[in-house]
Amino acid sequence: MKKFKVYFVVITGLVLFTVFLNYQGNKSGENENFETVNIAGDEVSVLAFTSPYCYACKNQEKIVNSLKSEMKDGTIFEFIDVTKQRRETNYYQVAVVPTLVIIRHGMEVERFTGRQSEPEIKKVIERELGRKHCFDGTLC
Repeated sequence: MKKFKVYFVVITGLVLFTVFLNYQGNKSGENENFETVNIAGDEVSVLAFTSPYCYACKNQEKIVNSLKSEMKDGTIFEFIDVTKQRRETNYYQVAVVPTLVIIRHGMEVERFTGRQSEPEIKKVIERELGRKHCFDGTLC
């Protein structure tokens, strides 16, 4: 019985320590642009969720960087590393990488999971740039 109590105390301590470290990591402000991207106003925000261990993510990053250099007006591009920026990953409920989340007026308008072609992504961005949105998120 005494062995059980010792194991229980040790395991409980490890769990609490892990929770504490995780809380400290999320509190550190890993991505200072998170709040700005979230309320980007009339601009279209493209959030690219990637991982350094993902081959498809590296290909997707090249495509997004190409679009970023091409589409400068009215569009914000943000790369989010799911291994480091857990707050954003959890907020947008990203379970698979690469994932692209396209936001306008603080609302998600499109989500791509897996590697996407440049024309597909560009078509959605241009569609959103051409739309007028009311303040309640509906199309005017």
